Amino acid sequence: MSSNSIIDGNATISRNEMTNLTRSTPPTRERNAIWYTTVILLVIIIILATAGNLMVLAAMRIERGLRERYFIGCLAVADLLIGVFFCPLRLYEYEVGITSLHLCRFYMWINIFLASASIYTLTWISCDRYLKISKPLRYNVIMTQKKSKIVISIIWMISTAYATNGSFDMYVSPYGCSNDNDLFYTVSMIIAFFVPTAIALIMYTRILLVANRRRKRARRGELGKTSQFTNHPSSFYKDLKNIRMMAIVIGAFVLCWGPFFIMNFFYRHNQALIKTFKNEQSHNLTAFILPPFNSVCNPIIYACFDKRFRVAFKRLFTRLWR
Repeated sequence: MSSNSIIDGNATISRNEMTNLTRSTPPTRERNAIWYTTVILLVIIIILATAGNLMVLAAMRIERGLRERYFIGCLAVADLLIGVFFCPLRLYEYEVGITSLHLCRFYMWINIFLASASIYTLTWISCDRYLKISKPLRYNVIMTQKKSKIVISIIWMISTAYATNGSFDMYVSPYGCSNDNDLFYTVSMIIAFFVPTAIALIMYTRILLVANRRRKRARRGELGKTSQFTNHPSSFYKDLKNIRMMAIVIGAFVLCWGPFFIMNFFYRHNQALIKTFKNEQSHNLTAFILPPFNSVCNPIIYACFDKRFRVAFKRLFTRLWR
């Protein structure tokens, strides 16, 4: 899913011609204000994504109340790996250009693997939150810690298989890592972004409907004295706050990755249309800055919307400064 290969690829040149051309003339970029700005922003993203997600994982380890959040931990690991592996490779591709086939395939593999793991985790979180709000009394029986770990393992295995399959047919061109298989990219974008995003949006819509219906029934006294809402209203509203936080997380994912996938989708099927948007500024923003910036957003969202994360972060800062 390389942004350069999709936006800048030239299907009229054969693969062998592209490979030979790359060996003789590695891709270079004009070092203007846009180039320096993009490089600086990528370096900042690397630092913030790595530090922020390390703090999330450390907070979940030292704070007992956060340890059950396996899915947030799974998402934090994916975001951390984006800061440690993917962003440096993206910076290298942008500044120098990738000329090694093996590095190209690894770059594509880590790209597809981490993006898939993130969106599949977010999709499952939306389903998990719907189960939590719709079946509050049975949730702890249905979704045990063991089952949560199994789900996470399945997510990582699917992402691994998907990334491995997607990295096989890559080759090096003057425009970066490329793949001429339009069908593969179309199916990939649908499976890896559009369908999971649609499922997550449907789940959060159903969550809002269930929560609104339950509040109305509780006000009319239809739930009775044994309902969770009547006996533990604070727990119910706490669940809603957690759901709101995760809805904001997936909203940030859609805003950061959506333009990238939408532009790539239109490019594959209507190159004349995408030329309207094809300029250095929009390409740098949608391909190099916004997608990895999503890994910076999540720790900030946790700190702003979850009191337990705020307390954990404060304790971490206190320990670091001692």
